[in-house]
Amino acid sequence: MKNGLICKGASKWIERAKLYREQADYGDFYIVSRKEAEAQIKSAMQFIKEVEKAIEKINY
Repeated sequence: MKNGLICKGASKWIERAKLYREQADYGDFYIVSRKEAEAQIKSAMQFIKEVEKAIEKINY
């Protein structure tokens, strides 16, 4: 992300996903709301697009 291949927002997407995963794995009882799940799916899709763009830049 430092080299500019992936947008700066991607690190926030990963950080948020990690937080949710840790809460689900290690928390006493954590239920993800539908709204949170949909937001995570949207972030994941954006991240995938960013990675695909970065791969294209590297390959060309």
